[in-house]
Amino acid sequence: MYALREIEEGEEIETSYIPLLKSWKERQARLKQYGFACGCEVCAKEGREREESDKMRRRIGEGLEELRGKVEREVWKEGVLERLVGKAELLVKRVQEEGLVEYEAEALVLVRAFCLKAERQDEAAGWARREEVVRALVGVESEELREIRGFLRKIEGKKAG
Repeated sequence: MYALREIEEGEEIETSYIPLLKSWKERQARLKQYGFACGCEVCAKEGREREESDKMRRRIGEGLEELRGKVEREVWKEGVLERLVGKAELLVKRVQEEGLVEYEAEALVLVRAFCLKAERQDEAAGWARREEVVRALVGVESEELREIRGFLRKIEGKKAG
């Protein structure tokens, strides 16, 4: 197990059994199948705070779906790529604010891809470095991590040449 932040002595370590982009009610219903109700910091929210978290998770899910559907397109109307870069950057921010580490690498992949399509190489490299850190924290030499490191070597080679 790898920690993405300092863990206080006696602090409970949690893991997810379910998709985290569902509403509190949906998450609790799914967890009931496992015989418990989650009491993590997020699930312990009540009232307006819980509603805001549910709304943010819904927005994140919708953002991921929208951007996944557009990332493979090759032809763009003027200004569309710039808006998509902005949406992808906002998606990364929302994922981080909501503490959804499980979705951070995917959001970073999307913002990097749209930066590349918009011919913003330096920004793409910056997002790639952030993605590398997130993926390396998992501690597994994955295909995605090898790909991102290859991308960074390629970008750095172009700057040196």
